[in-house]
Amino acid sequence: MRCCQSIVSNLRNIVGILVCAQVAPAFAVSYGTFDARSLAMGGATVAAGNPAHAHFYNPALLSFENEDEDESTNGRFIFPGAVALVSDSGEAAVDIVSDDLDESITNTVNVFNNCVFDITSPACQTGTSADNARTVQSAAGEVLTSLNDFDQAIESLNQQLIELEAYVGLSVSEPAEREGGSFYFGVRGLVFGRADVSPEDLALIDEYITATASLADGSATLASLESTRVVNGGRLVDPRPSLTSSAQVASLAIGEWGIAFSKEFSVWGQPIAFGATPKILQVEVYRENVNFVDDIPSYSENRKSHLTMNFDLGIAAELFENYRVGFSVRDVLPKTFDSENGLEVELNPRARLGLAYVNDYVTIGLDIDTIKNEPIAEEPETQEAALGIEFSPWDAIDLRFGYRQDFAGEREDILSAGIRYQIWRFVTEASIAASDDVTGGALQFGWAF
Repeated sequence: MRCCQSIVSNLRNIVGILVCAQVAPAFAVSYGTFDARSLAMGGATVAAGNPAHAHFYNPALLSFENEDEDESTNGRFIFPGAVALVSDSGEAAVDIVSDDLDESITNTVNVFNNCVFDITSPACQTGTSADNARTVQSAAGEVLTSLNDFDQAIESLNQQLIELEAYVGLSVSEPAEREGGSFYFGVRGLVFGRADVSPEDLALIDEYITATASLADGSATLASLESTRVVNGGRLVDPRPSLTSSAQVASLAIGEWGIAFSKEFSVWGQPIAFGATPKILQVEVYRENVNFVDDIPSYSENRKSHLTMNFDLGIAAELFENYRVGFSVRDVLPKTFDSENGLEVELNPRARLGLAYVNDYVTIGLDIDTIKNEPIAEEPETQEAALGIEFSPWDAIDLRFGYRQDFAGEREDILSAGIRYQIWRFVTEASIAASDDVTGGALQFGWAF
């Protein structure tokens, strides 16, 4: 348990950094991508999945095994497995935080004002030599640089949807003849956001950029700018306290301990597999209203932890030897979690239907969310369709390709690809995914037994 808590703690730190991106909710919680194969195949895994990852997508697939566990090497120990998806605007949000772009404006304005009144002050020195001393014009240039960096960042974020998702974990699966079981532990981090930058803030920053550019090139003085909002009493005014833009942040860090099991039964003469995954959830919730003026509330101090239970259900059938149909529901019990400040985050059931064609050389899968995935806060709903194909030209290699479309929300279509390579019993899987605004990747190592 201590090891699990340590992994949860580490992901908390990652999510905490992403959360501080001064953005608001962007996407509803999707069905989920937890392994390299699923990412490569666009997420088409409810019917086309394999027993190694069935506990994530459809536990009934653990029964799709025709060999005795003592005679096959189809069991898998996977550690580590890691997946990450981040939108371009998410990367920009992280840059704002990691580079402290908003605080940089305040700092450079203070340095400029110190230099105006005393060019020999320590604040105007960049080194031990007099040759390294700042001038008023160079100090204005530093303010201009900080303003430009901040302006570019907020313009790239304005009204842009954010998708930040990460998963890391381990699993052990043991499929048997028409039945099977698995255990897994993992942590999923989700951050949702959309920046809402006011036109007034953009206009104010543009006014400051124009003014400081003229100070930097010597074409204007503080006295000549006294009639503007930029200068007051012979000092450059810090624009940060005047910014009015605000946003709402929502994040979840979900630690899961799950045991999946499946058994095939004959229903009206047709073999049908049923599966379930009871699990314990440790959910860290953070939701805040933030702005560019105040310091962002601390993630470590303002998150709230919840310990609860839930379960996934799945059903699957093989038809005419090579065809499969599956249906699965993740997090069957709807849950509502409150944050430290009383704001609520909802985690609702996600249902998905899958169809697949499978033989020894090719697997083709199609998944569709049967209901819209509801937002955890105030972001748009999502409803995805996923198409994936896997070629197996040799026993040691699988080649995978996928396509994913959100036909209810605002996410761009995602293309993906990946590979599995096995040397004796050591299995390596890797994949990449990309759209116009999202980049993702996954890597995992496993042992066949």
